[in-house]
Amino acid sequence: MKMLPNIYRVSIVACIGIYTLMSTVACALNPKDLQNLRKKNECIKCDLSGAKLSGAKLSGANLSGANLSGADLSGADLSRASMIQTDLTAANLSKANLLSAFTRQANFKDAILSQANLSKADLSSANMFQTDLSGADLSGTNLSGTNFHRALMPDYTIHP
Repeated sequence: MKMLPNIYRVSIVACIGIYTLMSTVACALNPKDLQNLRKKNECIKCDLSGAKLSGAKLSGANLSGANLSGADLSGADLSRASMIQTDLTAANLSKANLLSAFTRQANFKDAILSQANLSKADLSSANMFQTDLSGADLSGTNLSGTNFHRALMPDYTIHP
């Protein structure tokens, strides 16, 4: 049997490692945390990464410190929700309602917030690095200390 050259063996091992990592990330959601959110409208410091919550009614929910990275929250009602220090990395919040939401120090890196309603929200010290805010409503929003580096802004311009 002929051995594969080293470069091919390294490539195969790398591909297996990446696949394993991606499947771990995709399955990180804790079902008990999701059940708690549905029953009590809160999930503090819990793991909802990758959750499918499109169109969810989460008005006034307490999601502070939660991991919602990669979650689908498109069209969700998060008005008046508390999401202080919440991880929303690469989450889809397109057309979501975050009216008067508290998202201080939240991480929205690489998130999609296109056409989202963020009016009167508190986004102070949030990380919006490379976030898609195209068409979003930021009227009356507290943006003090917010990082918009390389974000796609509501007027479709890229922030420096």
